[in-house]
Amino acid sequence: MKHGLVFTLFFILLGTLNAQRNSLREVVATVRPVYSESTVTFLNSFADHLLDQGYDSLSVQLKRYAKGNSFGSGFAITNVVDSQTYILTNRHVVAQAQFVDVEFSLEDQSVKTFTNCKIVSVDFDDDLALISLPLGVRLDRTLVFATQKAEDGEDVFTAGYPGLADKASWQIGKGIVSNSSVHLEELIPSKNSIIQHTAQVDPGSSGGPLLRKNPDAPRGYEVVGMNTWKVSERENANFSIQSSIIQSFVDASLKGENKKSKESLQKQVTDFIGFAKDGYKTILPFISYEYISMLSIDKFFELYGNANPEIKKVVKYQFNEESPIEAVRVIIASVIADNMSKSSWAFENIEGFSNEGLVTVNLRKGDQLVKTSWITDQGRWRISQMESVSFAENKKFRIDNSYGYLYSVTLVKNFDLNHKGLSYWELLETTTFQSYYTLGLGVNGGTLFALPGDFNEDGNNTTTFMGVEVHAGVQLPLKYGPLYVVPYFRTIGGLDFPVAEYDGGGISYGYRLGVELTTHLKGDHYLMASLGYRNKSFISFDTPWDPISSLSLSLGYSF
Repeated sequence: MKHGLVFTLFFILLGTLNAQRNSLREVVATVRPVYSESTVTFLNSFADHLLDQGYDSLSVQLKRYAKGNSFGSGFAITNVVDSQTYILTNRHVVAQAQFVDVEFSLEDQSVKTFTNCKIVSVDFDDDLALISLPLGVRLDRTLVFATQKAEDGEDVFTAGYPGLADKASWQIGKGIVSNSSVHLEELIPSKNSIIQHTAQVDPGSSGGPLLRKNPDAPRGYEVVGMNTWKVSERENANFSIQSSIIQSFVDASLKGENKKSKESLQKQVTDFIGFAKDGYKTILPFISYEYISMLSIDKFFELYGNANPEIKKVVKYQFNEESPIEAVRVIIASVIADNMSKSSWAFENIEGFSNEGLVTVNLRKGDQLVKTSWITDQGRWRISQMESVSFAENKKFRIDNSYGYLYSVTLVKNFDLNHKGLSYWELLETTTFQSYYTLGLGVNGGTLFALPGDFNEDGNNTTTFMGVEVHAGVQLPLKYGPLYVVPYFRTIGGLDFPVAEYDGGGISYGYRLGVELTTHLKGDHYLMASLGYRNKSFISFDTPWDPISSLSLSLGYSF
């Protein structure tokens, strides 16, 4: 009996040790991006600006992003050439990171952490990133790729660290492959097929492995894909990148080419010139984090205001997806692509090459020499500055397409220039459209001069009146730093009625022109003051009111 008990306990213990050795937690990790100091400064400045403009929730989101609280999942593989361990994840998990922290949360509640891991390579089109653990670190029995692709209906498993109470939490899920070969260009620009499956995927699962059981593989599983997307409008519609695509990316990244060489820089620059002609999307991978952090907040909003509807839509989408850095990358790429599409560009030469730090590359734009700076970023050369495309804050007057508000209320005082001591007031509501057009309603009243007639035989040539009006016009918002100077012209029509003992009434018409001085407060809130000229005439009145030429002073507030 004793021996039987001892053997039973031994086998239980052996089974427990085997289970621990087969634990996926030892090879599936939490991946946390670590941003450069310049990127953190940029994000915090951006957040402060948004807070000043009244966008509280977006500001909090950016502050959280800057602290590095975002995370995704990843899994360990081994390079058969040198037995070095690498981590695979999605590019969007490490999009703006300078380094990466990798954490393995083990079953005994301990955490194995590797800090400041290097990003070896990224692939924009297939959304992949390869990370190296510190030199000499080799994990035991890492995951391997399946040699056969996933098939419709087969069982698959997801593993990763989706968020729970804002913290990474281990999760393994089971489902089936619902479509082994899906083509969705909206998800993967390379047009490679991806896997649709029903195993659990949640925010934070990005970069984790999609697995099938294989008793002959290390830890009893092999990788058939990488979990990357989830469609919220569909039930259990989750998508993973094919293992064959991941394997090709790893092979290309580790095949030993010197990606920091002068030759690789020249090829990257040549590709950049060629791709720029096809639009901003093709040069997104060429924009460095250094370039992004150099863009001032005011300049970003200026460029966004001047962008076309397609770019604005993409930028809004990136913010909604909590990818503010990608939104800035889109703005920069669109400006560069637009600039380069208007001329013929060519590679000229490389000055003082070094595989560390900034390298100056001269390009030729027609007969003009243009200096650019390049830096190694996430395993590839990327542009960090372009002489002919300045993102510095513009201190000169410029037209601002972002100017505008939904409603404003303005109080106007009009002083009759032809009849001393007479004036009238207006209370106006105004809406702007596309920055350049205005439309609104108003009420007005005051004292006017009436031509001699039967009604004023007593010699009193003044009359009080009340009226309603509509106005429509055009304006040109010119920005200088925080101030706007807005010349405007508005046509006005309305109905006016005499007050007190006089009967009748009729139509008034005229125009106003002037200049509005505006300062931006928060969001759509502006404080406005204006100096202008108002012309007002009357028809169909029993009371023969004299046309009015008046000086207009106004004060308004928008919301």
